[in-house]
Amino acid sequence: MKNWQSEALIAPSVSSRVSSPVPTATRRVENAPMTSVVELEGCQLLLESVRALWAGLDHLGLGPADAAIRAQRAANHSAEADTLRLAALERAARPHVGDAGPISVTEIAAGE
Repeated sequence: MKNWQSEALIAPSVSSRVSSPVPTATRRVENAPMTSVVELEGCQLLLESVRALWAGLDHLGLGPADAAIRAQRAANHSAEADTLRLAALERAARPHVGDAGPISVTEIAAGE
């Protein structure tokens, strides 16, 4: 993928757009295609730092008794976030014609 192509995919995700000029309380906000991907990448970064923190504390023997379990839990959540990120990337890069709804858990489980 060329640099300008990736910028074209990411740039719209910086801000959301409003789909209709109705009052603020009832207005529907639609996210740009790459918004979910960027948000999930952020989640993965946070989860990896949490995993590293718990693993480090466990290694030094400074954390709680369940530090290793907490590190593993963060690693599991990070893997789940990666699965969701890949599904969101697929959806953003290859949107289905007429598909306007959010990604469902069923779609992710089925690999759609």
